[in-house]
Amino acid sequence: MRRMPRFAILPVFGWELVAAAWLLFAPGVAQAHGAHAAGGARNTAARAGQNNRTPVVDGVIVFDRQKYSSLATAVAAACNGSTPGTLRLPPGTYPLTSPVAIPSNCTIAGPRNAIVAPQLNFGAFKNVNPVSHVTFEGFTLTTSGISLPHGGDHITIRNMKFTATASTAVNIVDPASNILIEGNVCENPATYFCFAIGAASGPDPGDHDWNISNNHMAHCAGNCILVQGGSGITIQGNTISGCGDTCIEVGMGTSLTSVTGNSVDISDSSLDLTLVGISTRSSRYAVVSGNKVVGNSSNRKGEICYLGWHGSASGETQLNEYVTYVGNECADCPKGLKFFQTNHVITGDNQLRNNAAPVTIDRARGGAKDWTQLDIPAASAPTISSGFGSGASIPSNYGPAVFTVNVGHTGGTVTSGEIGLPEARDGWLCVVSDQTTPAAHLRQTAGTANSITLTNYDSTGKPAAWADMEILIVGCFAKR
Repeated sequence: MRRMPRFAILPVFGWELVAAAWLLFAPGVAQAHGAHAAGGARNTAARAGQNNRTPVVDGVIVFDRQKYSSLATAVAAACNGSTPGTLRLPPGTYPLTSPVAIPSNCTIAGPRNAIVAPQLNFGAFKNVNPVSHVTFEGFTLTTSGISLPHGGDHITIRNMKFTATASTAVNIVDPASNILIEGNVCENPATYFCFAIGAASGPDPGDHDWNISNNHMAHCAGNCILVQGGSGITIQGNTISGCGDTCIEVGMGTSLTSVTGNSVDISDSSLDLTLVGISTRSSRYAVVSGNKVVGNSSNRKGEICYLGWHGSASGETQLNEYVTYVGNECADCPKGLKFFQTNHVITGDNQLRNNAAPVTIDRARGGAKDWTQLDIPAASAPTISSGFGSGASIPSNYGPAVFTVNVGHTGGTVTSGEIGLPEARDGWLCVVSDQTTPAAHLRQTAGTANSITLTNYDSTGKPAAWADMEILIVGCFAKR
């Protein structure tokens, strides 16, 4: 529940690298970035090896220790900032004594046994200006992580491993938009967090479309996931084993957040800390559904599986309101589900087992008004009105509060659909995410007193067809 520092890195030192990996490249990869043979014909990998040139094809450079003196110079050669470029790291260890500057339109990729090993905690990869269209994929980072203190747009961090970083493994400060953190492993960050996005204590219009899905995190010093100030956030399908504060915190100033299908185990964490599995703090329009938290009933400080609350940090003016906690599991936490200073709450069908206090509502701190306990089974089920594909359906629902949509057989052409809902005088505001394709950009694009329209988009903002039988997760709030 702590606030993320804007910087969690040490001072920067001089540029130097001793590369410890031999050249490795796939068949058919050609050579020489901007230095191909006369006539523009590409050299084959074999010819390039004879000419001692750096492997490159279609803007992809394969790191060669004989060609480049450091990882930084190889990144600069592969990525000029204006046109897309890629640096591919062969297996090996890459020591660093200072951070590598990352420009826009840059991809750094490699297998898991390509290990970038900074000697100190200075942020292995950093930006000096806001960047866009940057991807890190596949390789391993130790000691120090990825730090983007100037923010960015269209940032992807996928299938990487972060191990024993001295501070936050991935820290993206606002403005931050179109962020995807997917399929990574983060273990034993010594301080702070695994993944942190945003730093504002209140809503920031420049922060939107964040997706943290299908990652595995273990033994986080503080939070494993912390988001602040953004909107349109999906936190889905992550597994967490141990944290030192709040494992997943939907933090100050956030809105339109879907937290679904995560598994959190804090049973082996310290018995002298007040730990929280999943929380919404000063967040609006958040749906927490289908998650599982396991605690330790012997914790002397009192673990809380799920917590909705409003804090008192500077600038923390947004209330914690319009939140849904439905269909979650909790076991062995002294407190199962706790709220204080939280308004407009929907709860129901939460499986709370072996909790000394299954549900706690702290009215002494103010707030705590407009509570709805759903009847199970939920009444007023949503319906498919139009659009979507053939055979589209509502496989499960808790009324409008939380339901799933099977988009049916789309034939690769269907991009939108209308859903019927019970009548609400001022219409509906809905939180939406794609369970099948977490990276999808899904929006509520229209609505009436008794319906909403959902549209799928690609990363450029153009309508994009759903794949057959994709499953969407939707949680709706009657506007007030």
